Amino acid sequence: MPPNGTVFGDFRQPSSGIDLTGAGGGDVHIIGSGHGFAVISASSDGNRDTSVLVAFDVDGTKLGTVPKGQFDGSCGAEDLTLPDGRRLLFTEMVTTTPAQGIIPATHTVTLQAWDARTGQSAWQLPLPIPDTVKNVDCHGGYDGTMEFFAPTSDHAWAYLIDGRGLVAGAVVDLASGAPHRVDQVYGTIGPYLLAPSPDDSGSKKTAAILDPAKGTVLGSIPDQVARSSNFGLAYAPGPTPRSRQADSPAMVLTSDGQGIVTQDPTSTGIVRYDLPSGTLRWRHQSANGGEWHHAQGDGGGVVLDGVESSPAQLVGLNDATGEQVWTLPLTSTDVCSVTDNQMAVIANSQLATIDVKTGKQLSYGLSPYAGVATGAALCPDSLPGGLAVAQLQIAQIAQP
Repeated sequence: MPPNGTVFGDFRQPSSGIDLTGAGGGDVHIIGSGHGFAVISASSDGNRDTSVLVAFDVDGTKLGTVPKGQFDGSCGAEDLTLPDGRRLLFTEMVTTTPAQGIIPATHTVTLQAWDARTGQSAWQLPLPIPDTVKNVDCHGGYDGTMEFFAPTSDHAWAYLIDGRGLVAGAVVDLASGAPHRVDQVYGTIGPYLLAPSPDDSGSKKTAAILDPAKGTVLGSIPDQVARSSNFGLAYAPGPTPRSRQADSPAMVLTSDGQGIVTQDPTSTGIVRYDLPSGTLRWRHQSANGGEWHHAQGDGGGVVLDGVESSPAQLVGLNDATGEQVWTLPLTSTDVCSVTDNQMAVIANSQLATIDVKTGKQLSYGLSPYAGVATGAALCPDSLPGGLAVAQLQIAQIAQP
């Protein structure tokens, strides 16, 4: 975070943002950790991957670099700050051992952690790819993130899996790289794992909340709730403080880290379940269910409930009690991003910042896409820490 929370870049003054157009050739992607950001320049010379990954501090100071040939740019990358305070970059690399006569070729995907400040390797974990997998290349990386790397919200663990069985059932300690096996895991839920309950039958199935270190069952939520949210499958990361586009419907972690809020599959409202017990804390009824968004606030956060009614409205709910705090004449797709204190929204074709606890407007100005886009497309891409990216320029549009 910049000193005293000062804004180091502002899209209303383009020259004050950080220009990344010279970040390198290839397909440039930007990822964030909340403590800075990293730039992936994914490219190939036709024979080998020549991608480069560069970390930056939150003020734009260049830090460590992962050099060419050390990772596959098409696999994407992650930029996470661990509980011990270390900021690590995570990459993947697929390697092949050629066939030797009657011995078939083998393939390995190596997960590697790099110190973001120095670019030095912290650890690496080679994982064999089952011989049943015929296409071993990465299919993701379209937005720079690792598609099948699901970290817990505290960034202590990650669950690795994808639909092709490339890596199946590996839970990794992100501090050391030590793995252990788990079976039938849906994905992550806050600082925990979520899995089908093995002894359930009939219509009242539940999903078990697991300790990532031991695999022990700590609680449960209805299986229907787990499966109805995008997060609740192994194909997508669980609810973490990392900011994505705020209109991605999913389960979200409450500001105290002790609960999740999601649409109620049995009604038109939303509900909060406590973690790790899975106990239902509150239920809030709203018209048509609607899409909803989230914020994390100090001393009690606010859940954003985008109500699809006529007219549409955005409702702020106290995430501890479910009590309504404020209402704004906005739709769910008007929200660009959310931080602990503020949210960026599109209103009347302008980019505005709102105090997420009070619903009051703090500032407004032109969107970086003014004149070339309309509606939700006026939103810049969001990163943690109130950072935003548009046209390869990065700026801070909201305070963390």
